[in-house]
Amino acid sequence: MSPLLVPVIPAAFILHREVFLLTAFISLCVHEAAHAMLASACSLTVDSIEIQPFGFTARLNGFGASRAELASVWAAGPAASLALAAFNSLAERLFAPYAALSLGVTEFNLLTAAVNLLPALPLDGGRLLYAALGSGRGGFRFALFKAVGVTTGASFIALFVLLLTKGFINPTFGLMGAFMIPAALREREPERLPGMRPPRLRRRGSARVCGFAANGDMPLRDAIRLVPAGEYALITVLDEGMRASSSIDETRLMEAALTLGPEAKLRDAVAMYSGSML
Repeated sequence: MSPLLVPVIPAAFILHREVFLLTAFISLCVHEAAHAMLASACSLTVDSIEIQPFGFTARLNGFGASRAELASVWAAGPAASLALAAFNSLAERLFAPYAALSLGVTEFNLLTAAVNLLPALPLDGGRLLYAALGSGRGGFRFALFKAVGVTTGASFIALFVLLLTKGFINPTFGLMGAFMIPAALREREPERLPGMRPPRLRRRGSARVCGFAANGDMPLRDAIRLVPAGEYALITVLDEGMRASSSIDETRLMEAALTLGPEAKLRDAVAMYSGSML
C-alpha cells in the first residue's frame, strides 16, 4: 500500500468525497481480484497487488505462461469492471432505495474499463497487446507500450491542469497521471529462456514424473535442456564425489534460472532454496 494514501483518505472526508473513495476502493478491488482469480486458475502466481491513489496494480509471475493465458488474465479485469457496472445498473433499476444512494458504481466502472483498455503499459490494454503480439525484435514493442503509458500519464496531468485553470477542481485526472507515469517506468519485460515450455500441471491435473542426476557444476541452461518434454523432472544434484547431495524439481529449476540467470550452477539453485543465499 502506497504511503501516498495516508493524505488521500482524510482529504476525501474533508472534501466530502468519502462515498467516491469507497466506490473506487471496492470497484478496484473487484477489478484486481478478477486478475488474481484467473491467474490462480491458470496456475500463475500473484507476486503482489500494489494499492496506489486511483490505481491498483496486480503484478503476476507469468513464468512459463502462454500468450493466451496471459491475455485471458489481463482481460479479466476490464471484464469484471464491465460486469460490475452492468450488475449495479440493474440493481439501481430494481431497487429505488439503492439507486437513491447515488454511489456512482456504474459510471466509475465504465470509466475504469475504458481507461484500462488503452494500449499503454501498465494498463491492461497494453499488457493485452503485449501478450497478443509479443515484444518484437529487441523489445521494441514493449518499449513503445511503456512510452505510450508515460505519454498517457502526462496527458492526464495536462488535462488536470487545464481544467484547474478553468475553475474545475477534480483531482481524478491528476492522480491518474501521477500513478501511470512511475508505474509505466517500473514495468520490466518478462524474461524468457530458450526452449521454455508452458507449465504442464494444472489444478486436478497430472503429469508423468521423471528423475535424473546432474553434477552441481552444471549450468542451469544445460539442466533445463535435459528435462524430457511432456514429463515433470526431479533432479538429484551430485557433489564432486558424485554422491547425491540434494535435489530440486523442475519448477524451482526454472525459477532459479530466471532469478540467477541461465548460466548459474545447479548448486546455486539449490542454495537459493535452502536459504544459504538469503
